[in-house]
Amino acid sequence: MPSYHGINLCCGDPQETFACLEMLGRGADGAIWKAQDKRSGEVVAFKVICGKRVDEAIDAVQKEIDIWQGCQHANIVKYHGTYLSDPELWISMEFCRGRSVADVLADLAQPLAEPQIAVISLGIL
Repeated sequence: MPSYHGINLCCGDPQETFACLEMLGRGADGAIWKAQDKRSGEVVAFKVICGKRVDEAIDAVQKEIDIWQGCQHANIVKYHGTYLSDPELWISMEFCRGRSVADVLADLAQPLAEPQIAVISLGIL
């Protein structure tokens, strides 16, 4: 299996295997895309880190992938694999419909109460 800075890479060009359906968001390192596997029809999400940002973010990406690979839980997004499509790094993960806890928190006028935090925490234990 090929690797890049210690990250095992999936073989092939993600742009040939997946059809990008819509951009879900943009961050400092790149964009999050909703995509569909052209072979299976499975809908996934991709974090696409662009160009020079790849080398700048590689340590954080390695840590993120290590954590993901160690987390096998129904309430935690599943990591599928990583592709290198020069000059971009594509990180494939489970697509989750709905909103994240971060999205909900951003819309609140006040912080969550302790019982609400407990319910969210229980969901990932």
